[in-house]
Amino acid sequence: MNHTEFVPQSNRTCSKLALGVVTVIFFLTNCSNDNQTIVPKTIDPSASQEITSAVPEPIAIASPLLKEVDTDLSGASFAKTDLASGRLGSTTDFVDFANEQGLSLIPDKAINQFATSPFYMHPVGNAWVHVEENSGGDYFPKFISKRGFYHLPYQNFTPCYPGDGTTGKPSGKNCVPILNPEKENRTLYTHDGKQWIKVYANDHNTSKRVFDLLSINVLNGPIQLVYKKENGGWFHLASLSNGKKNISAHTTGITEVLISSAQGTSGIQIDNLEIRMPSN
Repeated sequence: MNHTEFVPQSNRTCSKLALGVVTVIFFLTNCSNDNQTIVPKTIDPSASQEITSAVPEPIAIASPLLKEVDTDLSGASFAKTDLASGRLGSTTDFVDFANEQGLSLIPDKAINQFATSPFYMHPVGNAWVHVEENSGGDYFPKFISKRGFYHLPYQNFTPCYPGDGTTGKPSGKNCVPILNPEKENRTLYTHDGKQWIKVYANDHNTSKRVFDLLSINVLNGPIQLVYKKENGGWFHLASLSNGKKNISAHTTGITEVLISSAQGTSGIQIDNLEIRMPSN
């Protein structure tokens, strides 16, 4: 099975992927600082399916936060369908950017491969795992990006464009409409090497659920992780190269993790965040 990778191409215009007047304006507004477009190509991720052990030792770091605060849940985003309540046994699932409910919460169901607020959410046990851009709050500026979106490229095909302002999928020699974009598997690709992605979990009663990040599939790296343990300590995994990485020895009992490029030169592509959600 192939994945779609996004790579910058400087010899095309930023509006190539954006179809329709409104989408073109949105895309140009957000791409103007890069003067690049994001062009999909197909890669074979077969080498990324085996769990690899080449994981660096994390180091303790100072908090990336200007101040530690509790999150107010009054404006938090939740799906309309309530999750199971009460205490559950630990549940493990892959945040694979393929959950229909999670994709349906994104404006336009990310049919044009853009994820904007509230970004992608994935139910695990009785909590919601949020995967969003780390765009504000009380973080030091070096851990913040303000792109306003990240990319959710289709995992199993490269989109086509029939010329009527819509995005389609290849079918033989034809380009057919994508009728249910929420049913199409995706991966996450950051817009550039400076973008930060934040992963955390919550429910209707708890703003920061404790969880375990057992593994992550790095399709285009290397990536770096900055994560917070339940006891308040912050740690840094400096560089994870391509492959499915078992990081369970380090990233258990955490309340959030920040993910970005380890090199800062180009976007990263990730998939299958293996999350274990203990009982609350």
